[in-house]
Amino acid sequence: NIAGAMTTAHRPTFHPVQGGKNQSGFEIVAGGSAKLSARDLPGHTNLKRRQDGQYSQMDMVGRDLRAELEARETKAKSKTVRKAPAMLMNDEPNPFPEDADDDPEVSSNSDDDDEDDEEEALKRELAKIKAEREEQLRKEEEARQA
Repeated sequence: NIAGAMTTAHRPTFHPVQGGKNQSGFEIVAGGSAKLSARDLPGHTNLKRRQDGQYSQMDMVGRDLRAELEARETKAKSKTVRKAPAMLMNDEPNPFPEDADDDPEVSSNSDDDDEDDEEEALKRELAKIKAEREEQLRKEEEARQA
């Protein structure tokens, strides 16, 4: 039965092959290979040093870092305070916070313009109706007189 016969390839390796100098067996015959890979050479053997102006130890001697930090913080805070809107600066508490969105001072100009336009249109329509009634009354009087 050929299908039932198994090979030894499926078995685990309890003693895996150890890589090294004599992995290819060349060391035994000729005393090793004379070729070296670029990966075998030492690299990155010296560290970068800070240049002048890159906060080296000599640049930091005599500096008061706490004072510099506090100065930058106060400068940043002063910028944010100046940008605060006028509504936030108002100290008056709103007696009716639920009606805060109904405040007429906060209403937009576009709403006012729309209301003005509507009011003008209504006035024109009313004037037109009055003119029509006067004309109708005038025609009725002419009919009575004639």
